[in-house]
Amino acid sequence: MESVKPVIDCEAATILLRDELQIDFDNLEEIGEGQIARTYSLDIGGRQYVLQFTEHNMSQGCLNERFFRERFRQMEIPVRSVLHEGDFEGLHFTVAAKAHGRGLSQLPLDEFIAVLPSVTDILLRIASVDTSDTTGYGWLDLNGNGKFASWRDHLCQVRDEEPGQFYDRWHELFDSTFLDRKVFDHYYTSMEDLIDLTPSRRELVHGGFGYGNVLVNDDQITAVLDWQDARYGDHVFDLAYMLNWLDESTQEACVNVYKESLRKLGRSEARLEDRIKCYRYYTGVDGLRFSAKTKNEGFYRAVLDKLSLLDEIN
Repeated sequence: MESVKPVIDCEAATILLRDELQIDFDNLEEIGEGQIARTYSLDIGGRQYVLQFTEHNMSQGCLNERFFRERFRQMEIPVRSVLHEGDFEGLHFTVAAKAHGRGLSQLPLDEFIAVLPSVTDILLRIASVDTSDTTGYGWLDLNGNGKFASWRDHLCQVRDEEPGQFYDRWHELFDSTFLDRKVFDHYYTSMEDLIDLTPSRRELVHGGFGYGNVLVNDDQITAVLDWQDARYGDHVFDLAYMLNWLDESTQEACVNVYKESLRKLGRSEARLEDRIKCYRYYTGVDGLRFSAKTKNEGFYRAVLDKLSLLDEIN
């Protein structure tokens, strides 16, 4: 498996912290998890912090988080507390207070079910963030505007190459890796067949909601991390993303809690099941190309298994 983490060692991190930022710190240690950011833990004044480095073409999440930080505070959506942010040796970096808690994927089933009302509440708060001073759909640009004219355009773009970006010339992977063009096209078409059943919403969507990106401590949501995939569109996308790696009974429980949260708000959602399925096909084909790009065949097979189950749902 290949990683897109930047190459920067502990010695360089020390130079940044001590010489550039003039921070007195202890216990600098690399954290091995993740595929995008090079991450270090450290202590400052007896408190735990995290230093992260990303390539500039993978640092959009930091920009998105900064753009919405005050609005998140107003909506009581917990995010990282960033101490420093900037450029160093051609990379983007952040120093932030460590957010404590366990990711949703680490919770035992009973704890996961118990915290679901709080999780869906946060999901709906994200969808309610004020976006009236922005335009467009899909991925955010440097000014906080969406890059696409419609939600449909954004979803269909998953098959296109992106010059100068992470997915520049990725179609070469059909010939050079295990990525199967017929399989990709089959599931892409399955998604496309459902797109007209999705609404043209312009809500803020996290894009990678759940798993390790929603932290829980003592039954409270302590942080929503990693805004790299934030976009404007239909908030049900976040629900669908969260369902991807749950078993069937837990998926049902999750959807029921979501519906109950809507009911308490006096709301309902049309064509919910079709929208969920459409977005799960999207995240599936996106996962296929990502696993090929990073040469992670194990993840590729796991995504295929989930996609094949979708085909069995009437």
